[in-house]
Formats: sequence, structure tokens, C-alpha cells
Amino acid sequence: MFPPDKGGLPDHTLGLAESFHYYCARASDTGRVGGPVVDIVTRKGPVDESHSLMRKGLIRVHNLVDQWSDPAMTLKALDQVLDLRGDDLPQSVLILWQYVPHMYGRAGVNLKVPNFLRFTRELISERGRSGIHLIQVLLAHEITASFGLNPRLASIALAHRFQWKGLIKAADRIGVSTEAWIDRWIPRSVRERKSVFLAPSPSAIPVVPLQFSTKEHSRNWKNEHGLDPEAPVILFFGSLGGPKQIDWVVESWRLSRKRVNPRTALVVVGGRPELNVSRAEAKDFCPSGYLSAKEVSLALQAAELISLPFIDGVSERRTSFMAGISHGKVVATTIGPSSGPSLRQGNYFLSADAESKDDFVSVSVESLLNPALSIQMAKAARETYRKEMDWPIVWERLLQSGKLDPDGQG
Repeated sequence: MFPPDKGGLPDHTLGLAESFHYYCARASDTGRVGGPVVDIVTRKGPVDESHSLMRKGLIRVHNLVDQWSDPAMTLKALDQVLDLRGDDLPQSVLILWQYVPHMYGRAGVNLKVPNFLRFTRELISERGRSGIHLIQVLLAHEITASFGLNPRLASIALAHRFQWKGLIKAADRIGVSTEAWIDRWIPRSVRERKSVFLAPSPSAIPVVPLQFSTKEHSRNWKNEHGLDPEAPVILFFGSLGGPKQIDWVVESWRLSRKRVNPRTALVVVGGRPELNVSRAEAKDFCPSGYLSAKEVSLALQAAELISLPFIDGVSERRTSFMAGISHGKVVATTIGPSSGPSLRQGNYFLSADAESKDDFVSVSVESLLNPALSIQMAKAARETYRKEMDWPIVWERLLQSGKLDPDGQG
């Protein structure tokens, strides 16, 4: 997926390419004009080419594949992009395979996926280019569906496990976007033989510098959107449905209007929920739909609380969570099966058990009643993101145990 497709996955693809270009450009001392080039092989269809690096030819998007279930088509696209027939060849090639099973067709079943990596290695060998240092990295944003009583769902879950077993065998390195999944889905023997690393999905929303103080910006933003500038804003960010329980957010909002300020506002950025709100509530309900990255950043910086109650718990792959903490905001979320040890011990966000709506609502409301604690937590959120989850961290973890020279050669 790639913009103009909406959602975290296409944004993550562009973010990976952009961050890798800048990471390699900073690490390079070759003096090469323009810096290294990053190629993206993606689905056929429209491509948003407005990014400055794309206009300069430093990120090249090849929208060549319309059947991910056909390894031959993907291999043909890679052959075209790598262009290994000439004499001016790279010393090394790094290929990142982003793995999200449900993107690969009906129910995410594509038993041929592991062959993509094997065939790519064979392709380079067939071209007589075995001297090229090839590194294939598997970056998993999802791994498998859960088993269920329904035979069809059980068969899908079994197929996902088969795909995953083949992929971890074929990959040189394995990045997993959720810490909780590393122990769960990668056998110890594999972790001992290969480079396995946590690859968070950083925020795709750059922090827009403010012309005024955060407090003054918040007041101005609320005024512009018809909200009470003296009342707090609870903001929900991202697509609706699935893992996000917006009904918990709404309940937090309504209780806040009773206990904190009767004009407490609810802002929804992303989807447009259809809520049954009263006439009084409607004045303080702002469903904005999808916005530009700049507009999202300004909305985040205007809010007092980012509310993200994930049904399976917060994890490092939740880009809406990353957007909140990267902006130095207080985020209320949940702890559940997808929350690994590091997040469970985190003290830079508010959390409640993923099965307790009452606890989540209580934590959210109490945070609005304690602005001093909020300031302290917001500072810790921004610092933790910078040190542990930002884009350079992903690339340092990917490259630290390998020998890929980040000088634009690959």
C-alpha cells in the first residue's frame, strides 16, 4: 500500500523510505550528490508523488504488482527495479519485505509468500551476481489470525502459521513491530541464529512547530473550530472500528462533561463516527474526518488528552499512539495481549486493563482533573519516543548486527 491509500500502512511505507534515505545520507561520507536512492515496489494504481524526495528522484515508486499471489509478477518487478544486468552494480542490496497477511488476498492466505524471498536470492544468482551482498529483511506488522471454533477461520489461522514459518526460515533478519510477538511467534532457535529486533511503527505525523505557546495554540485552535477555548479537548485519532473502542472514548467524554467541565469537547480525527448526541453535546463534538499531516499535528497539539482504548492493548505498531506521544501529549490507552513487557512497565502514558471500560473512563477523567501530572507525563512521552521509538531507532536496530554499509551503495 502507498499514498493516496489511507491509513497507517501506506503512511508507514512512505515513512520507511523517507527515514532510510535521511539515515543513509547522514551516515554517508561519499559526497554523492543528492544522497542515496530508495526504491519502493508496490501495487498498481495511483501514486501520490507530492513528497519532495519523490520529486527529486530520491524515492522512486514502482507501482507494478496487481497480484501478490503470483511470485513471478513480483520477481519480474524486482528484476526491473534492481537492474542487475549492467556493469555499474551495487556492492550490497537491502530488500525490506513488509508482511501484513490480510493484504495478500482473501483472508490473507497466500502460501507462496515465503517463496518470494527464495526466488529473489535465486534471481541474483542467475544473473551471475552472487558477489552482491544481499540482505532480505522481513518486517512483520501482523503475523496470524487467532484460532476459532469456525472451521474456516481455523484453517486461515493454520495457513498464516505455515506462511510465517516459511518466512522466518527464508529471511536474513526479522523485525517485528510488537514486542509481545517476538517471544510468542519466533522460536528461540531462530532468535539465536538470526538478527531479530523490535521494529516499532513510528509516527507518520511530523510535529509542526508552533508560532505561539502550546497553551495559546490550544485556545486559538479551539476558537477556530467553534469550541470553548477554556474547556479541555479529548481527541480520538485514527480509523474507526476493529481494534479501537470509540464507545469507551464517548463515555469518557460524557463523564468529563459532568465532572471536569460541561463544555469538554470530543474531537475525532480520521473516521467520521455516527453518534447519537444531544443538542448540547453537538456543540462540542467535532468529527473532522481525514486531515493533512499538518492539520493532524495542529489538532493533536491543541488537545488535552489523546484517547485510544485498543481492544487488544497498546503495542509498538499503533501509529496513532506513536503520534500522541511524539507530540508530547497525554495518551490514555489500554494494556492487553498485544502489550509487551516494556509497555506494561511504561510510565509515560495512562493505561487501564483492556477488559475494563470503567477503569479506562476513570483514568481518563482523572487525568483532566490533574493538569500538573499531565505536564510531567507529556514530557516523558516525548523523550521516550525520541530515545526508543523514532525512525532512526528502527534503522539502527536493523543495521546494527549486519554489515550493510549505509553509504548509498545498497
